[in-house]
Amino acid sequence: MLMNKTHMHPSIIVESVFTWFWASIVLVFATIIKEIDEANNLMALAKDFLSFKIVLLIIIGVLLFLLIIAFISYLIWRRTYIYIDDNFNYVSGRLFKKHIKINLNDIATIIVRKNLIERLFHTSRIKLELNAGGDDTIARKMVFKDEVVDQIKSLVFKKEEIKPEEIESLVHYNSADITKHLLLSTNILSMIIIILFLGFTFYFATYDFNFKSLIVIVVFFFAAIVPIVWSIIKRYFDYHNFKLWFEDNKIKVSYGLFVNYKYEIPKNKINAVVISQTLQARLCNKYIISLINAGVGNEEGEQAIICLYSDKKQIDFLMKELLPDFINDNRVTLQANKSLGTYLINKVPLMFVMAIICMWFSKWLLLVNLLFIIWAFIQYKTKNIKIGDELITVTNGFFVRNSSTIKYKKVTKIDFVDTIIGKLYNIKYLRINTVGAMQTATFNAGYYSVKNENKIVKLYK
Repeated sequence: MLMNKTHMHPSIIVESVFTWFWASIVLVFATIIKEIDEANNLMALAKDFLSFKIVLLIIIGVLLFLLIIAFISYLIWRRTYIYIDDNFNYVSGRLFKKHIKINLNDIATIIVRKNLIERLFHTSRIKLELNAGGDDTIARKMVFKDEVVDQIKSLVFKKEEIKPEEIESLVHYNSADITKHLLLSTNILSMIIIILFLGFTFYFATYDFNFKSLIVIVVFFFAAIVPIVWSIIKRYFDYHNFKLWFEDNKIKVSYGLFVNYKYEIPKNKINAVVISQTLQARLCNKYIISLINAGVGNEEGEQAIICLYSDKKQIDFLMKELLPDFINDNRVTLQANKSLGTYLINKVPLMFVMAIICMWFSKWLLLVNLLFIIWAFIQYKTKNIKIGDELITVTNGFFVRNSSTIKYKKVTKIDFVDTIIGKLYNIKYLRINTVGAMQTATFNAGYYSVKNENKIVKLYK
């Protein structure tokens, strides 16, 4: 037995009660708001709700509810534990007992995170990432004291963990660098859509202003504006103390001020390296590197990044230091010239639908058709590939441009799709699949000739 029966830290009970406390506050607030119809009803409603008996009943009800949550959380905590032998064992429940076994060799890495409460209790939340891709099969949060987490990592990986503060990071970012990264990583198209949505919503809420409109604006502010602002602030603090180093044939990353993120990426688990640029990053000549892996991802659905937005010199340095086997210096192969016509013809059904809609808005028809033509041209100009002996690089995207380099031995499937229109020009649509963190990663490369197809198929085999 490598580790005996070990319960999670009791702070998980406090965190559960705290979460439900805020949920109950929101429920009470929503109940009050629901009763408000007119401004003249507000004072009467406040008098009813703020009476001593009502307030006392609400407080007692909330306290009883939280006591029940605390008792249930305690029972769950008491009946949940882990132990380690040749497997990582997770046991929970009594009537419906669950026992999950994960072979230690199947664990790709253990991601360690801290939120504010966990920092106060000197605990950490761990998440197992498996070699086969996807999350672990343990859905419940696992929180342990920091020294227990270090012990788990040492036992699983059979070595002592090097702490981030003891290593020399390959990258160094200050507050200005983090701010630039946030500005450069924002998707312009998404931001435009959000601004338009917020603008229209605010306009219609204030068009015929009354007390209900005020309530809508307040709720809208807390439901839409505050989460966006909070997301920006959270991301800013997330990237503080960003450290990157290479040790034991693994790329290791640690970052975060209030919530600490740590993960390590075995070199042999890297299936693709993606160098990305948003539209504004291309104007500033900045790039970011992210990795696509079997078993290494994060809860937000983002790819595992190993740097913030940096200039070409820094990117080249990191590629040479950490990922030299993913450097593809082969000549760029553009899409077949006839693919522009293919993209245009593919837009005809949509253009026909928009033409019918524009019967009532005829002045927009020319603009809509022009947008479809621009869309087809962008698809033609932004996609290309590099064909190497061991690597293939797929470049695509306009608002976010990605150059994804994949090893042939990591490719799960290559499709050359025959389309009705493509047959007219004797070209096929190339699509490449590999294993991602949560699901299969697909790279759409565009239309290429039979000559390119034969070359890629020969190298893939």
